Amino acid sequence: MGKRLRGLFVAVAVLSGVLVVPVAGAAAAEQVEKNMYFPHGPVRVLDTRATGPVGPYATTRLRISGAHGMPSGVVAVAVNLTVTDATGAGFLTAWADGTERPGTSNVNFAPGRSVPGLAFVEVGASGDILLGNGSGASIAVIADVVGYFKPGPGLGYGGPVGPTRLVDTRNTGQRIPGGTALSVGVGQPGEQVVLNIKVTEPLAPGYVVVHAGGTARPGTSNLNYLPNQTVSNTVVAPVGADGTVRVFTTAHTHLIVDRTASFTPQATPGYRPVVPVRTHDSRVDPSGPIPPGGSSVVNTFSPEIPTEGEGAMTGTVNTITVVEPESGGHFVAESQWSPQPSGTSIDFSAAQTTSNLMTPGWNRRNHPPQLIFGPFLRSSWTTAPTHVVIDTVGYFAN
Repeated sequence: MGKRLRGLFVAVAVLSGVLVVPVAGAAAAEQVEKNMYFPHGPVRVLDTRATGPVGPYATTRLRISGAHGMPSGVVAVAVNLTVTDATGAGFLTAWADGTERPGTSNVNFAPGRSVPGLAFVEVGASGDILLGNGSGASIAVIADVVGYFKPGPGLGYGGPVGPTRLVDTRNTGQRIPGGTALSVGVGQPGEQVVLNIKVTEPLAPGYVVVHAGGTARPGTSNLNYLPNQTVSNTVVAPVGADGTVRVFTTAHTHLIVDRTASFTPQATPGYRPVVPVRTHDSRVDPSGPIPPGGSSVVNTFSPEIPTEGEGAMTGTVNTITVVEPESGGHFVAESQWSPQPSGTSIDFSAAQTTSNLMTPGWNRRNHPPQLIFGPFLRSSWTTAPTHVVIDTVGYFAN
């Protein structure tokens, strides 16, 4: 890894809506081998419903590199984690074997709900990742691998591109019938698209499966929902030969599809995991919760991320968590100097702590000896101040 951004851990201040961080000097990056994206599966690699629950505060080891059809030398894995059958509320954390457990979370769960969350997880030197139950509850964990990152002739990161809204069935006034699939044009054959899939106003419990157009539906799921719930999850899906993906739902519901990024043969940035770190928490940050219809600049960087020179980052990977919102709504991560996106980054229901993976745009303007960056988190359709937590897990760079 090249040189890191120094001084990012010092106290920050919000001035005129912009996060200003004093630094000793602009960090440079050294050339390192790039980890490209390789789609895989989806393949179910863990289902503790068959082997027994994960106990309170227990850790589960999961072999990734050299297992489940993946080669050796995998640096990071893209895995959809689902927590179900929880006896209490809590959170699940994923991290690399052989490293200390981070103070971050990937999935936040509650009794009576099956909660999914896409995660990009660094793989330890042993080839394993660890999944930790951060609660006193017993839970079942399901893990579906959708891809992995390693050096080689894979796909590069093309993004961010929004979020850009592609479909919102609320505009038609008609829910998608249960047992059917919505066809959505998303890109070119050979690409993998990063989508934010949202369900709202479902009439019954169910789940969503996203897959390439013109292909058989896999036996995995991307999103689980309950009646009248609003919930979202990030999905990495292959584009079919006809340029589409299919979004299948088991129950009548409205579906919303936003495109946020892609992995393509032409793109060159690769992925570099960092030690997961909490970079923003409005519960302790002086900026406080995001007000209804308001916005806040949040830190999506970690001290490991280089910002200048060859190998400097082109975008970060973060888990955003909305904590115990008093009302339903959504947030969108947007660059301060870019057009306002048409889509959203996370959608949530009242009283439900909700997480989602995001790959936001970023801002950097040199004003020595300071760096100014974002992105904004803009609130919409909320009626009460809402707390937000940001965890940083990696970045993309040339």
